[in-house]
Amino acid sequence: MSDYIEQPNIYLFKKRLAKKRSERKMSQETLAHALGYEHRSKISTWESNNKQTVPDLYDFYSLCKVLNCDPNCLLGYDDIEFENDKLAADYTKLSPDTIATIRENPFMAKFVDAMINSDKTTALFSNLIQLFNDRCNNTALDGIFSESAIERLRFAFDQFFYKEITLDMNADSFVPYVAKAFPWNRNKLTFKEFVDSIIIHKKYYDMIISNPAYPNQTDDERYSYVISDIAKSSYKYLFSTLAISQKEAALTHIVELIIKDFIETQLTEFKETLGGA
Repeated sequence: MSDYIEQPNIYLFKKRLAKKRSERKMSQETLAHALGYEHRSKISTWESNNKQTVPDLYDFYSLCKVLNCDPNCLLGYDDIEFENDKLAADYTKLSPDTIATIRENPFMAKFVDAMINSDKTTALFSNLIQLFNDRCNNTALDGIFSESAIERLRFAFDQFFYKEITLDMNADSFVPYVAKAFPWNRNKLTFKEFVDSIIIHKKYYDMIISNPAYPNQTDDERYSYVISDIAKSSYKYLFSTLAISQKEAALTHIVELIIKDFIETQLTEFKETLGGA
């Protein structure tokens, strides 16, 4: 047996059609003309409870477009007037009514069109995709290093980034900066205490002492090994975090340029309107 498919309520459709037309401040004749008909008889028949007549598929599509209304709403399946309003509301945490107000605002509609048609939109979406990928591939240092250690690593990387030549930037050249950020006072801390002051991951120290060379290493050699390992394990994250910050700044700049172009266009149109008045 085939699955049951709920049939649309014809009378609810007729009621909603009349309501949406009234909300759009359109007469039956105006709506008929917008759909390409000379007389209002089509609309009158569709809205009449005394008639079973409803639009065909093409007319129904045109109705939704002209009335700017979601098909599910017009058919009575959903109370959300525009389905994308619901999606936008879920994403932005705004109410569907607020989203609808923004969407129906002529100025906002112009701005959205300007953003879509801007020659800078391709660059905007390209940067958004790259930013998304960078964030997905970025492995955080949380859970490995203590908060204070992460702050010191970030400060060390800032110093490294602005002092080193780009071609010389790698995990190995980052080691001296990490060593400077984590000096070991041997008179106050044992090697294990020093490691524990930086790293909060319980297995990290076990990994260090499992190194076959560990028993024969001096404390200075163990310190050098740990500093080198910290530099290598944090370098990729810190570098990608910097790249993310740069992409965010680039995105902001592109949006600013699009807004600037839009404002200039609106000013030009306004001046032309005044000149033609």
